[in-house]
Amino acid sequence: MNFDATKTFNWLVQIMVFAFGASLLSVYESHNYIAVAMLIVAVVALFLRQLSWNKTALIFSLLVVFYCLPILFLYLNDMANIKFLEKPLGALLVIPPLALFLKHPPEKKYFETGIAVGLILVFFIALPQIVSGNYRVYLGSNPIPFAMTITGMVMLCLPMLKKRNVPKTIFGGIAILLGLFLIVVSGTRAAYVAAPIGLFVYVALLPGKKKRYLFSGIALTAVALIITVNVNPTLQQRADYTISAISEIRNGCMDSSIGTRLELWNDGFNNGLNKPWLGTGYNDRQDLDVIKSDGEQKTYDNAHNEYVDAFSARGIFGLASTLLLLIGPLVLIWKKRSRDPNLAYAALAFYVSIYVNACFNLYLWRSAPWKLFLIASIVLLAIFHSRTDAQNENSETGTPA
Repeated sequence: MNFDATKTFNWLVQIMVFAFGASLLSVYESHNYIAVAMLIVAVVALFLRQLSWNKTALIFSLLVVFYCLPILFLYLNDMANIKFLEKPLGALLVIPPLALFLKHPPEKKYFETGIAVGLILVFFIALPQIVSGNYRVYLGSNPIPFAMTITGMVMLCLPMLKKRNVPKTIFGGIAILLGLFLIVVSGTRAAYVAAPIGLFVYVALLPGKKKRYLFSGIALTAVALIITVNVNPTLQQRADYTISAISEIRNGCMDSSIGTRLELWNDGFNNGLNKPWLGTGYNDRQDLDVIKSDGEQKTYDNAHNEYVDAFSARGIFGLASTLLLLIGPLVLIWKKRSRDPNLAYAALAFYVSIYVNACFNLYLWRSAPWKLFLIASIVLLAIFHSRTDAQNENSETGTPA
């Protein structure tokens, strides 16, 4: 029996891409194992000449390297903990899987179905917290990265909504609705902003009939979610707290979480101005101390804003490298959007939701969102930039995309 390397690696890629989405958040740290599996398979593929390389892979690799350099400089300069290198190393380690995916392109149906399965699994795992009436529902240690990850997953499921494939539309629609519900009950206000903006971007780009069809569904969903907030006392309390915090800020009181964020953004920006090119590093955070009205002093280890924090700690070079890494994949995908317009629109919604979330919290330094960004980026780049002819066809024609 002959070993068909091409066919074997193609199936391995589809299995890993599906498993990544299905395990993301739903099984504790399981997404780490899938990412490791991708790297191991890519290394094996190297020896069997099952990797591919092109201009897109080179550009993305350079963006990753440029992002890592300011972080590596800070590590060497500050003699920080070795865990500080987790993020840059993680970014560098996705380059071999990208080369694997370019040779054996992930099929969109496995990628989006895996994400949808992941959303449904997460809902049922979080159901005990939801039923118990927890103030903020989440899995793990923090509702913020939980909600940011769920938001991105919802955007990547949007292409499943197709009139021509009713079972797929129903399955994808259920996953999206459950994802939106999880965002609401997470109590994460940044996701409350990012998710509607991402959905609006996607719907705005759709053709006329599809736009009306999806807009109606989103409008009904919005009404249902608003009702959910109003009947849930803990979520209503969260909404009332936000309104009260805004009122307090207008009166000069910055004690709320929103007021604290504003102070952190201001202090983080001023901190960066002290050393604008290379930043002040992560061991010098005196300027990120916030003094409450009662005299209590709280120290924060980040500016709660990806862009401000990059400028504060890593200077102009760090901010530029962060922006290029965030924007670069979208630009590369958008250039090839004619190959699959619906998926390109979903990719745009996905990245826009990241840009918005990053305005209110660190995104790239959170484990689950970071891995979703990296793996989703290399999968999308492979789908749009693979040389495989079948990969270039729009899924609307009935062929794999």
